[in-house]
Amino acid sequence: MPASSAPLIVSITTLPSRIAEMRPALESLLANRQRPDKIFVPLPAISLREKCGYTLPDFLRSSDFCGDIIEVVPVERDWGPGTKLLGALNRLPAETCLVVADDDVRYRPDFLHGLASAQAADHSASFSYHTYINDGVTIGQGCDGFSFWTPNLDGIAAFAATHVQDTPLLFHDDLWISFFLATRGIAIKEIHRPDGQPVYDIMHQINPLNMLSGEFARGTIRRQGLRRLLRDVDMTPSRRRELTAARWRDKLWHAPLRRIRRHLAKHS
Repeated sequence: MPASSAPLIVSITTLPSRIAEMRPALESLLANRQRPDKIFVPLPAISLREKCGYTLPDFLRSSDFCGDIIEVVPVERDWGPGTKLLGALNRLPAETCLVVADDDVRYRPDFLHGLASAQAADHSASFSYHTYINDGVTIGQGCDGFSFWTPNLDGIAAFAATHVQDTPLLFHDDLWISFFLATRGIAIKEIHRPDGQPVYDIMHQINPLNMLSGEFARGTIRRQGLRRLLRDVDMTPSRRRELTAARWRDKLWHAPLRRIRRHLAKHS
């Protein structure tokens, strides 16, 4: 299938406490310069995190608002924020540009065009408007948009069932999705808007993931989760050596340099 004819599908999930507030996010996606072919909203019956069900707001029941683009997708299991990816898998055409996004922000009009153009030009990578490196693994961020050429996601459901289900990694989908791609040799590349500005405006901070604590705190999951994945995930010996070497390079060289730069920036 030629890149230009591949569907552009967005998937976005939410929480019971936030579902009534997601209309601006959906409106911003519908108003994008490159209009998506579909916007899936995968929802479990019960939210694992909030331990209650969902009440669909009127706009998600409205054919005038949803048209033939927005579709609520019932899913059997709550995969935390990763539901936006895993909950859409069974609804995707074989070759698709999939973009996962967040429900608590309003996206700029060129958001989807940038990701779709980059993805069409390079099927061997994924793209995000913001990435960072943690223990040598490049992490894409769903809030900034995270795009995939869907054949590269083959095996991700089994990966999640084996290594993510019933673990704190459920609450850090950016991390485990990025690690899965790393084990497949799929690079995650950062792209930028021409004006260098962010691709979204924050709308609210209702029950955000960065407020979780203890074993579910973001920093704890990054430290412990990546170590466990590197130890437990089946991969080729050469890939394991590559990821292990990248981890130690980051720990011994790149991470100290980042701390020095932050210190200098703070005191400049």
